[in-house]
Amino acid sequence: MKILLTYLIYHLIYSVLGWIYESIYCSIDQKTIVNRGFFYGPYCPIYGCAAIVDIILLGKIKEPVLVFFLGMLISCVIEYSTSYILETIFHRRWWDYSDKILNLQGRICLLGAVTFGFFSLFLIKILHPLVVLITNHAIVFNSIYIIIFFLPLICIDGIITFFKHSHKHYSDLKIYKYCKKTILRIISLR
Repeated sequence: MKILLTYLIYHLIYSVLGWIYESIYCSIDQKTIVNRGFFYGPYCPIYGCAAIVDIILLGKIKEPVLVFFLGMLISCVIEYSTSYILETIFHRRWWDYSDKILNLQGRICLLGAVTFGFFSLFLIKILHPLVVLITNHAIVFNSIYIIIFFLPLICIDGIITFFKHSHKHYSDLKIYKYCKKTILRIISLR
């Protein structure tokens, strides 16, 4: 149980850090403040998932060059798969690298792969050891409370987001309107 709670906390931390990175990067690129991500809340789960996969698969590898290249590969697989799944379900693209050199169907590109290779290296060699150090004490005492508080919010946000991006007629449902109003009041982002 403790290992599951630990990874849920890590997922939450890296999802929030991913949202911060995406929002800053896109805000600078678009010259306006952007709340980046699929969800309403301040998290990008793709970053949390990629970080967990990196931690599990790359965490014990000592050679930085190998971590970098495997991180590139892992990130590309996750980003391509996520793009494909989101586009298949919602008939919409959240990112498009078609204008970038060496892209694959606009879903992934060389620049993104290199960037995420460096992110993976930074995660494994610097950031995650710090996060482990900081969270080790907190996880034992507070993780269940953190999960009990955040997991329902994220689930509600996921339901609202699904309805929002699925079809227009869902937005007319009373449950959708109630959940949206409730979650927006709680997280006060939009």
